[in-house]
Amino acid sequence: MVTASRVNFVVAGAQKSGTRALRKFLANHPDIGVPKPSKPEPHFFDWVLDNRKDRSWAELWQTYHEMFDADALDLVTGDVTPNYIYHPDAVRRIYDYNRRMKIVVILRNPIERAYSQWVMQRESGAESRKFLPALVNERNVLKRLGHHRNFSYLHRGLYDQQVNRLLEIFPKGQCLFIKTERLRDNHKSTLTSVFEFLEVATAHVPPKEVVHHRDYQKMSALSRSILRRYFQLSISRLEDLLGWDCSDWQ
Repeated sequence: MVTASRVNFVVAGAQKSGTRALRKFLANHPDIGVPKPSKPEPHFFDWVLDNRKDRSWAELWQTYHEMFDADALDLVTGDVTPNYIYHPDAVRRIYDYNRRMKIVVILRNPIERAYSQWVMQRESGAESRKFLPALVNERNVLKRLGHHRNFSYLHRGLYDQQVNRLLEIFPKGQCLFIKTERLRDNHKSTLTSVFEFLEVATAHVPPKEVVHHRDYQKMSALSRSILRRYFQLSISRLEDLLGWDCSDWQ
């Protein structure tokens, strides 16, 4: 078991892909430390560092470590923040903090992920538009800003670009990529592979459970057809990058 006096792995995304469930399963392992319940997603390498102002790195690291219980940093310690894979600067910042960091990325069918994010934003009040008008608005927002926390239904699903950016900085051997569907359908074997990757005991696989679920109206056939065409090339490129078969996504 490898431990560190600082955080030594992150679950970097993607949003709406099962990171909340994975965090709960990881937190149940006796050798793994996770953030305090009040900071389930620390957002240190994106939002905190976006607003760091004139604070020293020592002060920033202290702020980060205070998001964890004191004994958590004596374990194999992980930060679960699904925005890291999407934020354009987060991966480089993670490397600057700990170049030996292990990166876990869980990816969901981008068509389903986009719709799920839209439902979440509607429920939170951040989005007032229907689904297809929201996609049109996203394109206008991205032309101005490049990326956006809320209006990113399509952009967050371009996994090939995000994985490429990650692998330009971290060696592939320090990264573990998981399909959401694999965690759902092959719970024990998937968690065993995660624990092996993190170098902790594999005898502590928690039972399968539904951690978070929303019931909502199904996506229209028209919307699904548009998204299938939009993501087709990105999915194909991801298959080449990771050696995956994503025919189930298409």
